[in-house]
Amino acid sequence: MFFFKPLTTEDRELINKFPPYKNNFEVLDYALRYPNGWLYTITEKNKDALAYSIFCGRNENLIGFVILDIDKNKNNAEAYIALHSDYFAKGKLTYNICREGLRIAFEQLKLDNLHLSLRLSHSVGFKLYSYLGFKETGKIQKVYNDILTDFITMELTHKEYLNKYHS
Repeated sequence: MFFFKPLTTEDRELINKFPPYKNNFEVLDYALRYPNGWLYTITEKNKDALAYSIFCGRNENLIGFVILDIDKNKNNAEAYIALHSDYFAKGKLTYNICREGLRIAFEQLKLDNLHLSLRLSHSVGFKLYSYLGFKETGKIQKVYNDILTDFITMELTHKEYLNKYHS
């Protein structure tokens, strides 16, 4: 089983020491690392962003994090998730972690919608987010690590969430 708790400075330091991603996922590794990782860039620029550590197993191992980059004016958030390489793309566990993030966003925080962007080449993520109910909203380009990269944007509204998970 797993659980979320507010991210601490100690958690951030441990995540920064996670082993690098391998194979086709090396390009995602920057998200974990100081100083350009999501834990440093997103949570520093938006004080409304909420960051949660994810713990798993009997030993309560730290396995990743979720960030909700909240825009209070629009009552929405951009979602970010990163997992330890040993837990990356683990099917049901990854799905359940994302479902908990959705529950927090829509039931606890009462957000109107949640959006995300993922690399065009990240087919595993695209399948997962589609299965969770996210709809593709477009394509954009962003610069990460000085490289112009193609992304897919996706969104899930509060109404779509309720229809999928509470009807």
